[in-house]
Amino acid sequence: MLWNIYILPKKEKGFKLLCILLLSLSLFKSEGQSNQDFNNLPLYFLVDSLPEQDSGNLDFISITETEYNRERSYSTPFKQNIENKYQGNKEGFVLRTEKSTFHFWNDTTDAYSSIFQYVGFLRLLNCHIINHCAEGSCSDYLLEYTTDQKFLLPCSYDGGVQSLSFSPSGRLFFVSSSYDGPDYDSFYNYRSEIYVFQIPDKGNLENLRLIDFSLLTQWSIEEVHWLDENVLGLKVYTGNRPPSESADEQKGYSYLKAHCSN
Repeated sequence: MLWNIYILPKKEKGFKLLCILLLSLSLFKSEGQSNQDFNNLPLYFLVDSLPEQDSGNLDFISITETEYNRERSYSTPFKQNIENKYQGNKEGFVLRTEKSTFHFWNDTTDAYSSIFQYVGFLRLLNCHIINHCAEGSCSDYLLEYTTDQKFLLPCSYDGGVQSLSFSPSGRLFFVSSSYDGPDYDSFYNYRSEIYVFQIPDKGNLENLRLIDFSLLTQWSIEEVHWLDENVLGLKVYTGNRPPSESADEQKGYSYLKAHCSN
């Protein structure tokens, strides 16, 4: 419980009554905040399950690098979609929601450490994003500010979610992840994946609707951007990831776009 202490002048009865009232209201608000264990919250999934034989409903067509770079200006970078309200450190950090306080402690004692990282606050979804890595695998969660509901972002890869971005209107957002080589089938069913969600006018994360997805086997994803309100643009490669410092780096990439459902 957080206590707020007021020093009361002895002779100012009106001020004394006001301070007592403020103290009562403050204590009532503090009573509403409870300490919660993030690990013990029930886990919900934005994507419950997909048929293994279904590769999705996004149809990709090839575009030029020039077209991709020209139209990607519509995209809103992920860093502009989040608000970094909390600064953590290697030991951990504290988050507060409307109902609760959450303490995140990091264990860095060995190679199988449990590390939490605060990513930011998504205003359009009214939730925090928390990344957790342990035993060689990472997961990304949404913690809803008003309900304390915890949702797992869809991702099949040990590295965790690669990118998340909202459409220019804020009506849609995508989540993408990828493996970085053609030997993906030694570890995963697919080489990369994209999920597109529609944000409801009212309601919470339970009301998000998955409108499109694609599970890819031919390409690894380098980056994804919104080219327009309903159009996704992808920078992809088919072989191993081109060296970032290579003079011929761009020659290893192809460019695609796909229209999302309305």
